[in-house]
Amino acid sequence: MSAKSPQLLLLSNSRAADATYLKWSRDEIRAFLGAQIPTVLFIPYAAVPGTGVTYDAYAHRVRTAFADMGYAVVSLHGAPDAVKAVRAAEAIVIGGGNTFHLLAQLYSAGLLEIIRERVRSGTRYVGWSAGSVVACPTISTTND
Repeated sequence: MSAKSPQLLLLSNSRAADATYLKWSRDEIRAFLGAQIPTVLFIPYAAVPGTGVTYDAYAHRVRTAFADMGYAVVSLHGAPDAVKAVRAAEAIVIGGGNTFHLLAQLYSAGLLEIIRERVRSGTRYVGWSAGSVVACPTISTTND
């Protein structure tokens, strides 16, 4: 397999000043993903169970926003085989929340290196907030 340039769209946050979810970045996300990618894999692990936001609720919020942009969303937490889901993803999306919890879950599931390999081979990656931080060489920029 030949190496491709990583394709990353890293956003600082998900909400505009008026609190609309992913509305401010929709044009950029659409331009980045294009029409050839109908489905994205969402990794909801930045949500911390027990804090009021479940993986199901987070995936629903992202699914609704991406549907408005014309994309279907499959959430990793519902996949029977997480590694297989990441390996098969047309695009990988990781949202914001708690960076430390996100990173711990990615390590625990053995996904960090697989995501890195996929992105380095050209799979598109969209991240915001914690999802942007974990795409960096270190998480030293987090404000958690």
